[in-house]
Amino acid sequence: MLGNRSWDDWIAQYSTSHQNPINRICHTIGIPLIVLSLAFLIVTIAAAGLVTVIYHFVFYASGRALESFSAHLATENSARLVVLGRLAALVALLTLVKIAADAIRVALVERPDLPPVTRYLIGVGSALGRLGPILATLLLWTASTALLYFLWSRLNVSSAATTTGGVVLLVAAQQVFIFLRAILKVGYYAGVRDAIVRREASAVPVPVVEEAG
Repeated sequence: MLGNRSWDDWIAQYSTSHQNPINRICHTIGIPLIVLSLAFLIVTIAAAGLVTVIYHFVFYASGRALESFSAHLATENSARLVVLGRLAALVALLTLVKIAADAIRVALVERPDLPPVTRYLIGVGSALGRLGPILATLLLWTASTALLYFLWSRLNVSSAATTTGGVVLLVAAQQVFIFLRAILKVGYYAGVRDAIVRREASAVPVPVVEEAG
């Protein structure tokens, strides 16, 4: 399995082959990114599982449970209000999951000095403690992204892609759209980071200096 070589021989060869400066730079940058991406993956999987549970109980199971109740309501509008209430509860809980997941991602990047579990807890605590500012940032990002997609749909650049110049224009417009969308995403996470940093700064006690008597 080791190719008739000892484990020490393989380790020595690995150490020798990784003395190249470019190789060392790639590992210095790449390995932390891999570790961070694994931490992000855990957050994403946990959030996806929580979203599935929330959808099942808050919307699907509640709809089955309230089916007979809705059927006996006096008007159709009353039944629609019940559906809207379930939908509002679903959106509210999914928004909380989104905010908590993003706050955890920011905490994972901002506090590399702390253990991963502590950073997860800081992210959750920041999401709950600064819910208002983070929610405002999320709503602003959502509105800006929706406006960007609306403007893209109104431009209808794809209809001009009938000539070589039109194709070039389409590709350029797509790159600008992707760039602007990325800028909005970066701005959103910067807003979440600002809310978390402000919360941590406000939590630090200010020393009281007593005047000499």
